[in-house]
Amino acid sequence: MILDTRNRSDFSSPDSCRGRSGSNAGGISGDPFFAEPVRAGLKARLKGFLALSLFVTGFVFLPAGKASAAPVYSEKTDRASVDDMADLLSDEEEQELLSLAEEISLDNNMDIRVVTTDDTGGKTTRSFSDDYFESLTDTYEGACYLIDMDNREFYLTTEGRMIWYLNDDRRDTILDNAYEYASSGDFDAVFRSMLSDTKRFLKQGVEHGTVQYDEDTGTFTYYSEPKGVTSGEGLLAGLIGLLTAAGSYLGIRAKYQLKFPEKENYSFHDNVHLNLNMKQDSFVRRFVTHRRIPRNTGGGGGGGHSHTSTTHHTSSGHSAGGGGRKF
Repeated sequence: MILDTRNRSDFSSPDSCRGRSGSNAGGISGDPFFAEPVRAGLKARLKGFLALSLFVTGFVFLPAGKASAAPVYSEKTDRASVDDMADLLSDEEEQELLSLAEEISLDNNMDIRVVTTDDTGGKTTRSFSDDYFESLTDTYEGACYLIDMDNREFYLTTEGRMIWYLNDDRRDTILDNAYEYASSGDFDAVFRSMLSDTKRFLKQGVEHGTVQYDEDTGTFTYYSEPKGVTSGEGLLAGLIGLLTAAGSYLGIRAKYQLKFPEKENYSFHDNVHLNLNMKQDSFVRRFVTHRRIPRNTGGGGGGGHSHTSTTHHTSSGHSAGGGGRKF
């Protein structure tokens, strides 16, 4: 038996497996047909291990209950939704906000949209809120509640009947009450505060004397309160009408009831008389009354009106109200 007396460290040298002539003599590093497949297999296993590690790491550190930022829509109506594109809300918070938005939508037949974003695509907060709301509505009735992390501003858009309900004073109240939550980063509370205030103002109805002021045209539109009739008033009116009709019928019947004589003894020719008289009217003079109607001297921006809803034109040409706060 022949013992190999070479130092073991010789196998770690690239040349340890080469012959004296410099040609490959054997071993892993010296056999290209064996070394390349081994290296490829090791690289493939290493890549697979790294991919698995990244997947497990991402799964472990994913925020609890927040697998995606897909919009959440109401099951009872397609006019209420929560779209957390900026991932500011948990799933539980989204569901609570959706329930509140759904209640307001169903009670008032309006669109209620709640949305967050961290990228407005270069738009202002107002333009993004207006466009987002109009992309989801067919009636242009309702409101959009937005938290814009791109411009650090939360915003309220109103359209249709909501403009009358949420005039400038009420809008400012809604924004002021929500500001403290926005400044502290409690974004769920921002939405809950805005939606709760909206619900309260809707129940109170449109304030008497509310007008819309279009800041783009400078024109005013005055609110006409709908005339409603209660069930008691309707019943009373119906009863009075019935009694009046019955009395008229009985009176006319008693007054004009005729007792015709026998047909053969009654001569229509002898008993019917017709007298015609001619009259002529002559034009004498004409009276014309002129009255001057004073112009509205109220200042711009809704001056002179106690309750004003200031509006602007959206990119689609519709009228919208609202406002926002930086935080």
